[in-house]
Amino acid sequence: MEGMAAEPRRGTGWLPSALADLAVALLAVGGATALIRLIDLNSTTAGLVLLVVVLGIALARGLRAAVIGAFAATLAFNFFFLPPLHTFTIAEPANWVALFCFLIVAVVVSRLVLQAREQAADALRRRREIEVLYDLSVDLFTTTNRVGVLGEAAARALRSVGAGGGGLLENAEGSNRPTVVSWSGRDLAPEHERLVQVVLDRGEVAEVPAPGGARDVYFPLLVGGKASGVLVVLETQAGRTVLDPVARLVALAIERERFL
Repeated sequence: MEGMAAEPRRGTGWLPSALADLAVALLAVGGATALIRLIDLNSTTAGLVLLVVVLGIALARGLRAAVIGAFAATLAFNFFFLPPLHTFTIAEPANWVALFCFLIVAVVVSRLVLQAREQAADALRRRREIEVLYDLSVDLFTTTNRVGVLGEAAARALRSVGAGGGGLLENAEGSNRPTVVSWSGRDLAPEHERLVQVVLDRGEVAEVPAPGGARDVYFPLLVGGKASGVLVVLETQAGRTVLDPVARLVALAIERERFL
């Protein structure tokens, strides 16, 4: 448990999610097909409409639903719009190529659209992380211009990463146990203190699962080559890409206060 990240738990609700994807895909394709038949569009326009429907399914439910929708749309396109109609038989060899291309395009384009959306979301997340770190660095080093406000600095750090609680414990000289500088959220339990001591001794980060899929993360604060304290971040959903720099900023704030 100590010194390594806890392995994420596998979700057990995949079957309801898969059934929901199946229902959404079939309803969307079925509704679009009925509308196309009602308006009496030609086969080319019908194929474009079904392709747009598959893209909408991808954006609404993800790739799995899009793949289901692509296969359903391919079958509907074959049954209702490729001669002979109302059968799954394809008379002309060229229509096999058209049907296969429709399926491939529907799946590939859905994947590309989802990938672009994921990249945009990732860029936005990274921008927000940079903004959080910048604001925190300014807050920390403005706060620590005054001696004795490390607790306030640690509280700012915890708020910046959306933690449900936690605090700062310092390894005071001449003491057998770490000193609590600040603490909020859940009470400081014996298991917290034990993990803090392990992190101080080993100088390694420890992660443990928390309720709701969150994590409790214990960061050793290295000052002068040794752990001078531990930043405890309880019930956080933030990734290590933002938590690690936050812990380093708090360690620098401790070192700055000692110099002051």
